[in-house]
Amino acid sequence: MRNGHKGRMACGILELMLGVGLILYICLADRQRIGLAAVAAVVVTAGLVTFCTGATAVPAKRKEETVQ
Repeated sequence: MRNGHKGRMACGILELMLGVGLILYICLADRQRIGLAAVAAVVVTAGLVTFCTGATAVPAKRKEETVQ
């Protein structure tokens, strides 16, 4: 796993935490915010997709250097 994949996974985890936090806020504080609930669902979905792409990414093959 390369460093870019770890960064992508960390970004996905942060998106998931933000989405879950928004969902908890909507459920506990203000139930009338339909638009915010839609944003929270999109953020959670984006976090899952980002995390999964980082976790399952195949490392790129290195180019062999030609010796001259």
